[in-house]
Amino acid sequence: MAIRKHLPSVLLVDIEGLTNDGTGIYRYRLAGEREIQARGVNPKGRLVTEAYYGPAADVSIANFETVRTTCAPHFIVLEFVNDRGLRVNEESVLLPFSEDGQTVSQILVFSEERR
Repeated sequence: MAIRKHLPSVLLVDIEGLTNDGTGIYRYRLAGEREIQARGVNPKGRLVTEAYYGPAADVSIANFETVRTTCAPHFIVLEFVNDRGLRVNEESVLLPFSEDGQTVSQILVFSEERR
């Protein structure tokens, strides 16, 4: 029950394999309501490279790559201006999930706006 209030700020990202250069292919599996409102669109089913929320796609991919390659949580602070011209200041924690106990297959993201 305690986690319910945090669900609007959660994203779940699937890792669908690797590109030719060995970078992960990341796709949004689900997005909480706060995440959808911040973006102005639901990223569910879209690749992170198409529907990222941050200063640039390569920044988002680099953060996911850190989690995938280290198999460890990653904390980030983002400060950028979104595509609607609004200043965004948020903190996020990215948590690795594994189906086999060794390879990261999903990443859970929890973000909270900084005031």
